[in-house]
Amino acid sequence: MTGDCLQTLSHADFVLSVVYGCDGKRIATGSKDRTVRIRDVDTGKCCTVLEGHTHWVREVVYSSQGDQLASASDDRTIRLWNVQTKVCSLALTGHTDQVHRVAYSANGKLLASSSLDKTVRLWDVSSGECRAVVEYFPAEVNCVSWSTSSNLNYLVTGCQDGSVLKWQVLEEDQCRLQLQWSASNGALTMTGTSIQGARGLTALNKQLLRQRGAIGEPERLLRETGKKITMVPVVSKLKETSEGTAEASSPVANPPMDHPEQPNQHVEHPLDSAKIKEVIKGLTYLLDQPHPQQ
Repeated sequence: MTGDCLQTLSHADFVLSVVYGCDGKRIATGSKDRTVRIRDVDTGKCCTVLEGHTHWVREVVYSSQGDQLASASDDRTIRLWNVQTKVCSLALTGHTDQVHRVAYSANGKLLASSSLDKTVRLWDVSSGECRAVVEYFPAEVNCVSWSTSSNLNYLVTGCQDGSVLKWQVLEEDQCRLQLQWSASNGALTMTGTSIQGARGLTALNKQLLRQRGAIGEPERLLRETGKKITMVPVVSKLKETSEGTAEASSPVANPPMDHPEQPNQHVEHPLDSAKIKEVIKGLTYLLDQPHPQQ
């Protein structure tokens, strides 16, 4: 690697976007000259000029399968191009101002677009149908990006007001976006985010999440990983007596045979101070052990 310039690839005006094809053999570029150009990576030769936009082409991006190319323009449209035939298969209309960015979902079935019109739209790339419109934003939406985790799809948006928002994309009968969290000027909010059944949350975690808009009830755990007991006390009651002894009132799992217990009868077992210290030492040891995953 020398850092030398191998090729100079030009448009008739400013180049606003560039992207490699999935196979690494082609480069697509979008320009203020209103065209999309596809070039051979090795030779720099322009193989195809895609025309149809009537204003600047701000973004070009290939689908994950590499068979489709999407271009976003200031003419308020998105064009989907067949990579093999070099023909525009669909023109997506609906935005009322410049389209800034587009991004394909991991499976290539949906395309997200962000616009100066303060909206994000989700499109079905096979039919061209607009599946969802998000009008939550106070300013123009500059960028969008997809992520997939555990078969769940997420979309992150960046807005002109400095905010970043994470959405879960729910593909049901009607595609919709559910806000997970938003961050703006150092503040984090989680409006409508569910923590139902969440594991490992302390009481303070739960309080802070709810203050920021989270809903639901997390799972009650015996303890967190570490040395801190939460939610469920290990010893239900420990009382010191005036003689310096203590009584632990908790059911005995396997009582001695010479002291039979009647059903539902509570038995108290006196503990001196030395035994109390041994109990505490034992609890400390148990809390130091790795916590099994549930």
